[in-house]
Amino acid sequence: MTRVPVRREQVTSADGTEIAVTITGDGPPLVVCHGSMATARDWQLVARVLAPRMTVYVPDRRGHDHSDDHPAYRLDREQEDLASVADLAGGDVTLLGHSYGAVVALGLARHEPPVRLVLYEPPLRLIGPVGGAAVDEYEQFLKAGDPDAALALGLREFVGMPAASVDRMRGLPIWGRLAGLVPS
Repeated sequence: MTRVPVRREQVTSADGTEIAVTITGDGPPLVVCHGSMATARDWQLVARVLAPRMTVYVPDRRGHDHSDDHPAYRLDREQEDLASVADLAGGDVTLLGHSYGAVVALGLARHEPPVRLVLYEPPLRLIGPVGGAAVDEYEQFLKAGDPDAALALGLREFVGMPAASVDRMRGLPIWGRLAGLVPS
């Protein structure tokens, strides 16, 4: 595969939070909003493959990797972050959201419709709120400084992963990386 130039920029969201953006390729803009257990780095292979046909903008969502965070989390703030990236890309974008990033992208699209919207594995349950009653227990694990327990609960209750699969996943090297992303 040919080496594809990658550049990094910062955008400032409406609340002043600095959001890091990795930009790869040349062509019409694709803005990718990654999931909770990912960063812009996780989308670079996809960006390199698409680079000959489009410019891929992948922000690190607030609190992830190279982006700043804000102590008071709100979904509409993440939507503002994504809008800032779409503005950087020129506004006429295809918006791709993965997992929780799909929720962010869908929320933004309700207010500022992109030309095209792609939702990949959105955690949208048809009955009840995402996370349901498990959200309180998840937050208790976070407050207690137990990201392993929070991750296991989140995978079971938010993602719907069987307990046996969560237990097998605990033994894999990726577990520590995912647990490190839990607080954000």
